[in-house]
Amino acid sequence: MKPIAPLVGIVAAVLCLPGSSPAQQTDLTRVLMRLGATYRACQSVRIEGTWTRKIGDKEVTATVALAAQRPNLYRLELQGPDVGTDVASDGRTLTALRTQRKAYTQVPAPQQIVGYDILKGIDMPAAGVQLTTLLLQGMWRDARHPLARRLLSAELSGPVPFGDRLAYVLKFDYSSDYTARAYVTSDDYVLRRVALYRADKPEIVETFSRVEFDKSLSPSGFALKLPEEARKVASLPPVVLPAAPTPITIQTIDDRTIAFDSLRGKVVLVSFFFTTCPYCNEEMPYLQQAHERFKDSGLEVIALNGTGETKEAIKQWAEQHGITFSVGMNKTTTDLVGMFKVTAYPTNVVFDREGKVVYKKEGFDAQGLWAALGEAGFRLPVP
Repeated sequence: MKPIAPLVGIVAAVLCLPGSSPAQQTDLTRVLMRLGATYRACQSVRIEGTWTRKIGDKEVTATVALAAQRPNLYRLELQGPDVGTDVASDGRTLTALRTQRKAYTQVPAPQQIVGYDILKGIDMPAAGVQLTTLLLQGMWRDARHPLARRLLSAELSGPVPFGDRLAYVLKFDYSSDYTARAYVTSDDYVLRRVALYRADKPEIVETFSRVEFDKSLSPSGFALKLPEEARKVASLPPVVLPAAPTPITIQTIDDRTIAFDSLRGKVVLVSFFFTTCPYCNEEMPYLQQAHERFKDSGLEVIALNGTGETKEAIKQWAEQHGITFSVGMNKTTTDLVGMFKVTAYPTNVVFDREGKVVYKKEGFDAQGLWAALGEAGFRLPVP
């Protein structure tokens, strides 16, 4: 009779969470219990898949391999740029390695996987691996564990189409930055995919293409050979992912917001200025000339005030100089002065049609600026 009390406590913990109807919580309880039982009942598991992260227009891919065999064998290999991590319990020692940095930690292996937090203290942006390990450890129902606590408060939907199968979707807050969506196939209650969303867009996705239970696994596969010059550390260095590109926006003096993403396909010239800068004022007639000649051919000219002058002062200056192209202020969430390390005026920056910076120069270098525009097909006589 001893197992009954914990089971009642588990169900009560799930059912009493706020924000969901009793019927919804009953469904969530049923799915979590079946999911947990799938992983708790197996003697071994082998998983292979992919980890992808979308950064702007680029996608970074890594491979994921996870194997475990009771009572205490465990191996995780995440191989890819910036995220390389290898964790192995061979029955004697538990070793965690950052492959690119050649830094590792090592402690005695646990006597059994169940109830032991193998990945504790190992920073890793792999929610699918974290969740699978939590299930193998039987800790998904322990509300003291941060990930388990979030999972227990998940919002359940589905089943929904998932390839040629159906899957339940568990949506929950994974961290302060991400919302997770975990996909569990409804015919076998196996975790197949976890996607991390930022601002309602998927940024990191783990998909497990191969999940096998109770297959024979060689003990040698759980041994981790440390690389030469590997150094032992007290704690693993954190994973540092490249920052996603900051969306560039400019607020104009006529109260428009220009999003650079909307200018893709155009060549963009941004000239940083302040109203009493003599060299800035010297170049403005030439920028106006370029604007008038090529505004209908794919050239976008923007003057950006970089010193925090008032809208009224900038408006008066633009009228005095007869400027009809866009004039903006550096007062949005995008600090372009800081982004481009502008320390002198004018500073001119040219973006190509793909949004890449192809020219940046302090001062009005007419020859260099006109050459950069000429390469994009906008040919003007050098002043």
